[in-house]
Amino acid sequence: MIQKKLSNVKNKWRWLTWPPVITFSVVFVIYLFVFFFKLDSDFGWHLKSGEYFLSFGIPAKDIFTYTASNFPWVNHEWLSDIFLFVVYSNGGYFALSVIYSAMWTFAIWLVGRKSHNLVILLAVIATLPFAGVRSLTWSVLGLALLMTIIKAKNYRYRLLIPFLFLLWANVHGSFVIGFVYLFYISIKQRSWQLVGLAVAGGILTLINPYGVGLYTEIFRTIGDSSLRWRIMEWRLAAIPWVTIPYVLLWLCGFALTGIKNWKKYLGIDVIFFLAGVASMRTLALFIILSLDITDERIRSISASIPKDIDKPRRRFITIIGIVIACSVIAIVSYYYRGFSFDRESYYPKNAVVYLQQHPCSGALFNHYDYGGYLIWKLPSHKVYIDGRMPSWELNGNKYMNEYMALLANHDNRQKQFAKYNIRCVLIKNNNEGRDMIIDLLSQKWKIVTTDPGAMLLVHQ
Repeated sequence: MIQKKLSNVKNKWRWLTWPPVITFSVVFVIYLFVFFFKLDSDFGWHLKSGEYFLSFGIPAKDIFTYTASNFPWVNHEWLSDIFLFVVYSNGGYFALSVIYSAMWTFAIWLVGRKSHNLVILLAVIATLPFAGVRSLTWSVLGLALLMTIIKAKNYRYRLLIPFLFLLWANVHGSFVIGFVYLFYISIKQRSWQLVGLAVAGGILTLINPYGVGLYTEIFRTIGDSSLRWRIMEWRLAAIPWVTIPYVLLWLCGFALTGIKNWKKYLGIDVIFFLAGVASMRTLALFIILSLDITDERIRSISASIPKDIDKPRRRFITIIGIVIACSVIAIVSYYYRGFSFDRESYYPKNAVVYLQQHPCSGALFNHYDYGGYLIWKLPSHKVYIDGRMPSWELNGNKYMNEYMALLANHDNRQKQFAKYNIRCVLIKNNNEGRDMIIDLLSQKWKIVTTDPGAMLLVHQ
């Protein structure tokens, strides 16, 4: 009976259905367009670390900053950085955009190939704030592969799980989320086989350049509550506008298909959604995990609508659908207002050119968001801070706290300027940096160049 109803739903939606090859071609084009014109703030240090690793091996300590040169850097993305550098060296940023777009498309296909086209496209739009040429791609793909292996009818594919974790642990530290999913399924299915494979996978993750130290870095980051209010992608309860329509669709499916069933509140999709609320970056994994669940619930709701529904109600449902579609288009348009086709337009290009021609006579202080870009474009100058360091702490000294203190307080600023011989400052010209700019201009500092939203000041 249920299958018959679902068949009727499929027939009613025939006009909204097109071949999967078209759907996923559109998905790939969407990702490629966004990726090619989008530059992640950490791209630069990933690229340069990949280059360094290939040339000199894995460093024992930090190599890019003058503030943390004694810090034992554990790069849990070392293998993906090498991959990034090799592809970029041979094919440039376009080749990277193509490959990473293909990886995201493949991940969506793995988990959503049987889903309705409109649900897929809504999920793709929801992932755009998190997608890009960035290491998170490997975890999205890793989770999609893990889900596919576990759901496969042939249980022999499960023997691949430990080797998946071996690779995953060397390309991105969020492989621990894969263990959360795996243990949840093993408990739900009461499968000792999956428990054993999880243990085997855990052992294999120790095959990395850092051994157990890999877990030290991961849990230091996970346990750092300050990230929830300091770093945008770790923010608490910060759901991007373009992600909200998919979340609402998931919530509607959840609410209308047995909200009184208490077991649903313990579902893996609920767990991952709560993780996404606790840290925004996890929402990408929630979308991957919940796509087929959401589609199944929406189809179930559609199947419950009577075929012989009267004309006024059909018209009302059509109007609601049009309103929803227009709302999604409006939200996407608003989110991408001011979109630039220059992927470096938000970075201090003029400051880099100036410092290449007029090297700083001392150390360069930089805004946190510019660290990765400077490591890439200005390797002659070590940076004060970059995207690797929010949770770094050595001998009771937390580097992010020092950075925040320097921004906020004149006395702290003077102490650190003297300690590191800082003679150049590249800061954002916004509420965060404006007081510092005014303070420096009142002393022996002058503005030597500007970029959209940024200023480079040099001590006279």
